[in-house]
Amino acid sequence: MLAFRAHYVFPIDSPPIHDAIVAIDHDRIVAVAAANSPAGRDLLPAARDLGRVAILPGLINSHTHLEFSNLSEPLGSSGMPFSDWIRLVVHSRHARLAASETDPIAAGIAESIRSGTTALGEIASSPWQQEATLPLEITQFCEVICFRRDSDQQRYQTAFDAVCGTKNDSLSSIKWTEIFRPGISPHTPYSVR
Repeated sequence: MLAFRAHYVFPIDSPPIHDAIVAIDHDRIVAVAAANSPAGRDLLPAARDLGRVAILPGLINSHTHLEFSNLSEPLGSSGMPFSDWIRLVVHSRHARLAASETDPIAAGIAESIRSGTTALGEIASSPWQQEATLPLEITQFCEVICFRRDSDQQRYQTAFDAVCGTKNDSLSSIKWTEIFRPGISPHTPYSVR
């Protein structure tokens, strides 16, 4: 068991605790207590004091586009028409992926980890899988866009097939795990019936 003492602990299900201890047994938090409480005093001898820091749960970024992680500045300009911006995004995606020497997905994952993120909801325009074991949880969403009523069932089936790998060979080769899993996401309220 490991125990850590911090200036603040943010348990999320209760208010922040000043001068607190978090005890961990293998991969589970087993105790969170104020250092001056009975439970905290029991943990105090084993606790490593981290000083004036805060311990908080890992952050969740529920909508990422990791393929754009190597952008040096935002695309487009203020006030440009949305349709022009989308065309610029699509053009930029193809041009940058062809010319890039660095893997934008790996760069985005590294940046996420540095910022304290432990889980991502990735909106992937094409399937990818990191070869190494990922140090964070990722749900890779197939995004559904469907404006017309007569094509909605086909679009949903295509998305379902994509995340299950039933009809798309590039997706069927992906090794889904407990921390790298598929999902389906609507594009936006205005682009999905």
